[in-house]
Amino acid sequence: MLTTLTAPHTISAEILSELRSRPLPEHLHNLPAPHIGLIIGDPLSRTTKHAEALQHFLTEVDKLTEAAGSFWIIGSRRTPPEVMEALKQHLKNKPHWLWQGQGQGENPYKLILARADALAVTADSHNMVGEALATGSEVIPITPLAINPKLGRFIQKLKVDGYVKSPVDITGKPQSIVSQPGQNRPPLDATKEIAAAIRLKMAEHAKAL
Repeated sequence: MLTTLTAPHTISAEILSELRSRPLPEHLHNLPAPHIGLIIGDPLSRTTKHAEALQHFLTEVDKLTEAAGSFWIIGSRRTPPEVMEALKQHLKNKPHWLWQGQGQGENPYKLILARADALAVTADSHNMVGEALATGSEVIPITPLAINPKLGRFIQKLKVDGYVKSPVDITGKPQSIVSQPGQNRPPLDATKEIAAAIRLKMAEHAKAL
């Protein structure tokens, strides 16, 4: 049995390298550095206390504002509209760009992964955290008010092993997140290891036929 910290995904080193070779779009380039990519799933999940969960999420974001020159923000299909609207109002005095889809061009998710100085990711999604870890940039999970126990153990393991930081770790410390990808830590990506294990099992099965 193969056990890995992260799951397979499509964010390859080749894709990241190609995106890093492109000129940064002007609307992102013009925002002050350091740039924190804020990647949001559903921080209100697993609780009926939505108002409390939303305030908890905004408080966690506040811990990042001193370290961030600006935020590049993107939600997912699971993100409640009220989260994005509250965040927009909460950051109205902080430089930011928020992608909501309509009329804003191509989905910038992979570009944000590749080009942000650090990635703050809501910890309700194992896949989103895993994709962020594959970049080699600083990763800061934002733990929601209520979290799946298995995800909670995953995030704690990442913290203990030094793969991620907590929001409080970079409060007021922009120098702690400005680095070239891989400078703070190597990318964590089990995709090739998992693919190799699958190929091996398939080959063994074919021989046994």
